Amino acid sequence: MALRSDTRALEMYIRAAELGHTNAFELIGYYYQHGIAVEKDMSKAVSFYEIAAKKESIPTAHKRLAGFHGGNENIQLCIKHLQVAACAGDKDSMDNMMRLYKDTSLLPKEDLTQTLRAHHASINGMKSEERDIARTISILRSLLLNDD
Repeated sequence: MALRSDTRALEMYIRAAELGHTNAFELIGYYYQHGIAVEKDMSKAVSFYEIAAKKESIPTAHKRLAGFHGGNENIQLCIKHLQVAACAGDKDSMDNMMRLYKDTSLLPKEDLTQTLRAHHASINGMKSEERDIARTISILRSLLLNDD
């Protein structure tokens, strides 16, 4: 049974998707994948994940598609989606790529090397002094608030 808040959230995600908000497509897919406020439907979930992945290459959408294709034994599509997510800086996807390389012969060393370089470039591209300062302030603020 769907909670009213889940149903309302899904309605808002659908509206956001209609307005072109890319993350909304991924969230709608999640609702269909898990049967939240709708009947569970993997076909619809995958469709929404694919839209999100195509629109802005959202790492989480690619990770979910990798899981789906891996579960259906379409390893090449699984690897493709893991590579895109890893190249966008997603650590879990990079870890999965490393495991695939170590545990199987399905991933050529050249592909792993290229993905690892892109992953590091993405991570380094996200670093900034302002971001580090903001993170430090956030940590200090949470420590002060939890001190009461």
